[in-house]
Amino acid sequence: MTQNGYLTSYYNGGIVLLGALLLLLLVPLRIFIRAMRQNRDEPVFIAGTLLAIGFASHGMFNVLMGDVFMNAFYVFFLAIFLHLTAKSTKIS
Repeated sequence: MTQNGYLTSYYNGGIVLLGALLLLLLVPLRIFIRAMRQNRDEPVFIAGTLLAIGFASHGMFNVLMGDVFMNAFYVFFLAIFLHLTAKSTKIS
């Protein structure tokens, strides 16, 4: 049986929890897309975009923020990619 992470978040915490989840997913995606527009040759921006899109699409068929290893993977690589993005585009 598959579950939708967005509906589960909305059911458990209402619009506040759903909004927080969407912010965690969409704000890094927006940062990576902006950086990718400036420099299309940098693979870090593409990898960060794919990471955010992959984790967001994973939530359509599974519960987000439920698996410890999946969360650790997302946070670890998101931190690395955001640091490299800020370093190369001077966003910080």
